[in-house]
Amino acid sequence: MTRVVEFEIALSFAGEDRGYVDQVANILRDSGVKVFYDLFEEANLWGKNLYDHLSDIYQNKALYTIMFISEHYARKMWPSHERQAMQARAFQEHQEYILPARFDGTPIPGVLPTVAYIALAGRTPQDFVQDHSQEVDQRWQNDSFGVDQTGVVFCRTRPSRGSDSSAGNRCNLRSATNRWSFGNGDCGQRYD
Repeated sequence: MTRVVEFEIALSFAGEDRGYVDQVANILRDSGVKVFYDLFEEANLWGKNLYDHLSDIYQNKALYTIMFISEHYARKMWPSHERQAMQARAFQEHQEYILPARFDGTPIPGVLPTVAYIALAGRTPQDFVQDHSQEVDQRWQNDSFGVDQTGVVFCRTRPSRGSDSSAGNRCNLRSATNRWSFGNGDCGQRYD
């Protein structure tokens, strides 16, 4: 399946936690990450059916999502809608797509207690981004897909029959800009 990706990270949070998440969003954007954060997208969201549009963003348009979990997140309608869209994608792809960050221990439907998370208590937004940006960069480098300049996933790496699967069929991430570039082998071909 070819997935049109517009964002490297989408942020899901309750409005009560906006102060913290706003700082995270700005740090990510300033470091070159294409992030979905509602305040960055106000003009684009204007007039759209948000129920459908946000479902599409959180299920299809981001490489990863960060779910900022709190007691407020558990009670709110919009974060629940975003969570359900994220969980549908995670279920289909069988991989870590949702990256939980917890303000507290509030249980969230579908987020099992065995899922690893980042505890935000005592951690500044700067520390959160700095401490975990290298891990996210590593995940992007290890994934078998990339995003071209138009935001389209272009590399579902499939080794040729009879070939060595490590023979260069990988995408390369330009770490300075967090953007994918064309690699060797099958990269650049779009697979359905």
